[in-house]
Amino acid sequence: MAGPDPGALKRLMTAIAEDTYRTAGETGLSELSPSVLGAIMDVPRQEFVPDGDAASAFDNRPLPIGHGQTISQPFVVALMTELLDIRPGDKVLELGTGSGYQTVVLAALGASVYSLEIIPQLADAAAKRLARLGASNVHLQTAQGWDGWPSQAPFDAIIVSPIEAGRAPDCAHRRAGWPSSADAYCQNRRWRHNRRAHSVGCFRAAGGRLNFIFACAGTPNA
Repeated sequence: MAGPDPGALKRLMTAIAEDTYRTAGETGLSELSPSVLGAIMDVPRQEFVPDGDAASAFDNRPLPIGHGQTISQPFVVALMTELLDIRPGDKVLELGTGSGYQTVVLAALGASVYSLEIIPQLADAAAKRLARLGASNVHLQTAQGWDGWPSQAPFDAIIVSPIEAGRAPDCAHRRAGWPSSADAYCQNRRWRHNRRAHSVGCFRAAGGRLNFIFACAGTPNA
């Protein structure tokens, strides 16, 4: 598959910067780090979408990947990655592999990613895709994610997609604190949201607890 059109990639990075600035009141971030932006630029998103959507791979919007699932909007991937504050050597649990795009972005920053996907067809496709791309430090398993990956715990960070309010995996360590509800939402005018289901949430271990960072809810309005 051909590489991205430089103009399309430039437009995507501009859109991500604009969305980051626009949502700074909710996220506390007015810009993203060079390392995260570099990972977004380096990971070939066109490899993670169906061939028929390759021309739209660098649009700043989610795209269908089959089985009722989507590859996340690049802005959301960049934002969640930034909020997780990934450091080389971090051990990250991802619940919901999907296409594997977020997985590879995390790995590009030096994390060891343990990713669970409940839909076998998506898990198999992601495994083949990541092998073809030569992704390293990535471990995939087809499994229901809410029990976590106990044999690999504890984790430094967790990213959950989708996250359902009121459900939380015991997957960092047995005494990890976990919020009963998420109070931070991406609420600017581009997003529709509710308090029952969130598109993605992230958590990071600190001080012996797994601390809630942020949940981004809804899908971009057309």
